[in-house]
Amino acid sequence: MKSIKVQITIDSIRARQDRSIGMSISTPELQNLEKSLFFDLQGILCECTIRPLDNDSAPTEIKTEMNSKTPSQRLRNTLFVWWKQLSDSGKCSEPFEMWYPAKMEGIILQIKNKLEDLK
Repeated sequence: MKSIKVQITIDSIRARQDRSIGMSISTPELQNLEKSLFFDLQGILCECTIRPLDNDSAPTEIKTEMNSKTPSQRLRNTLFVWWKQLSDSGKCSEPFEMWYPAKMEGIILQIKNKLEDLK
């Protein structure tokens, strides 16, 4: 993937519940190929330097990293969405607190069976 260097303006800044910020930026008018470069990077962790054009001083570096969810948190959240869809459709009536451990045990058993198949 290619890097992008473009002039921008910051249109809005929002404080988020996790103490991070969200912001909206605007670019100059872009050609289709230039627009596609942005779409290719959507959802990908990138590095950003914002420097006013009339300022040549070194930027202030913020060294915190994006807090992404752990794989186990992602799996639990995905299982919750699955359970919610099953519950909403009437295919599951048990509470998530009971359904989740049973489903996790099923996943663990599937992996153990694959380990047995490798012997």
